[in-house]
Amino acid sequence: MGGAGVFNFPLQEHFMLEKPEWKYDLVPEIFEGKNIIDFIDPEIEARLEELEREEEMLEKARENEMDDEISDLDEDYEEARKEVKTKRAILKLKHRMNRHKKAFERNIPLS
Repeated sequence: MGGAGVFNFPLQEHFMLEKPEWKYDLVPEIFEGKNIIDFIDPEIEARLEELEREEEMLEKARENEMDDEISDLDEDYEEARKEVKTKRAILKLKHRMNRHKKAFERNIPLS
């Protein structure tokens, strides 16, 4: 990283460690006094891939179940949506009629 006005001094060159190859190692992540890298499972990638495949299969099974349920819900949902839409339209028309009716009932002097 650098650029105009940026100076980066490599401090690692001056570290005095037991083994010189440790100078440029990343700082270890310590948890409860132990280095986490010591607990890494070498087979973790294979296990992760297996879990992802299993998850994909479960998702496909859920989608198939949901498709069956959705087809039943779609008809009911569509009927309810139409009913709500017509009720809203009727309420809007009633409100408009009452609003105009009130405007004509006002006693406003002409002069």
